[in-house]
Amino acid sequence: MGGRKLRRSSTSAAIYIPIGALMIIFLVILGTSGFLRILEIEIIGALRYPESDIVEASGISRGDNLLFTDTKAAVSQIKATMPYIRDAEITRQLPYSIRIEVTESIAIATIAYQFETLVIDMSGRVLERANEAPDDLIEIRGFLPGEVLEGSALKAQLGDETKLQFLLDVIAAIAREGIQGDVSYLDITNISNINFSFLGRYRITLGSATDLRQKFSTLPAAIAAVEEMESPSVTGTFRVGDGGGWLWSKDN
Repeated sequence: MGGRKLRRSSTSAAIYIPIGALMIIFLVILGTSGFLRILEIEIIGALRYPESDIVEASGISRGDNLLFTDTKAAVSQIKATMPYIRDAEITRQLPYSIRIEVTESIAIATIAYQFETLVIDMSGRVLERANEAPDDLIEIRGFLPGEVLEGSALKAQLGDETKLQFLLDVIAAIAREGIQGDVSYLDITNISNINFSFLGRYRITLGSATDLRQKFSTLPAAIAAVEEMESPSVTGTFRVGDGGGWLWSKDN
C-alpha cells in the first residue's frame, strides 16, 4: 500500500511540474507581447501635484510591460520626489492600465529653522521649506530641529528627543480634535508648561503632554461655561489644575 501511495505522489508531481512550467512560459510570452503593454495610467487622489508630474516621478511609461513593472520601486520614487505625498498604492488593471492612488499629507504647522520656515504635517514630516510662514498654519515655538530633509520626519537635536515627542503628541491631539484652524501658535519651550493660543482669545496651558485626550475632551465644556458666565468675547487663560480640571483666569 505504501508503494502505491508513493507512485501516486510521484505521478502527481510529474503532472504538476510540467503544468507549472508551461504556465510560467505562457506568462512570459504574454508579458513580452503587446497584450500586456501599458496604454493607460490613472491617477487618483492628487490635489497638489499635476498628474503628469506623478507619472513622471513614478518612472512608469506608456508602452511599459504591465506584468513586469516594478510597482514598489515606483512608489518609493514618488514618495522620495514629492514630499506632500504621504503614501501611494499602485495596482495593475488588466489588460492594459495602471492605477496610481496617492494619499497627500495636510500641512498643519511651521517651524523656524535657520533662515527658513519648515512646513510639517501632523506626523512631523517636513513637507517643504518656505521663505515665509503661511498665516493659516500653527506656529511652533521653542523647538529647534536637528537634521532636516524634505519628505522625512523631524529630527531632534541631542537631548531634545522628549521635547520632539511631546510636540508631536500635542499636534496629533489638536488635529484629532479638528481645531488646528483655531490655534495660531504652540509653545513647547518648557515641556512642563506647554501652551497654545485658541480662538484668538484664550491661552491654553496644558502643563505637560500627558492625559491629552482627557484635557482636550473637557476643554470645550470649560470654555462654554466661562463664556456663559462672562461673554463670548472674553479673553483669558485656561490652565490645568493639580486635580486635572481646567482653571480660568480672566485678563485684566
